[in-house]
Amino acid sequence: MKSLLDSLRKQYYDARHHCYAYILGPDKAAYRINDDGEPFSWDPVRANAAPETVPDTVIPQRAVVTARCDMKSLPMSSGLYEGKDRYYSKIQLTELIVGMPVWVLHESADGAFLFVQSYYYI
Repeated sequence: MKSLLDSLRKQYYDARHHCYAYILGPDKAAYRINDDGEPFSWDPVRANAAPETVPDTVIPQRAVVTARCDMKSLPMSSGLYEGKDRYYSKIQLTELIVGMPVWVLHESADGAFLFVQSYYYI
């Protein structure tokens, strides 16, 4: 892993940060997250995502959206904004509208977020 990261740092020498995350092994016991000095701590987000609780085989549960909601790439109530821009969060993927079918794949540790797949956004 270290040699791969070193080669990526050389290839993308002008990048401000080289962040990474991985989970290895059938028991998902080996994992690492590195934010490379970012001022934001990913530990609470990672803990809430609870990747170690995702089974090897996920059986999707069919569901229908009952209230308009945001589809985000991370289980966070707030957004991540760049600079002074407060209109477009970097974790906002799309919106899910009432009546849209989704497949529920996983639930966050705090139960406040569902990890879903949508027919229109995969």
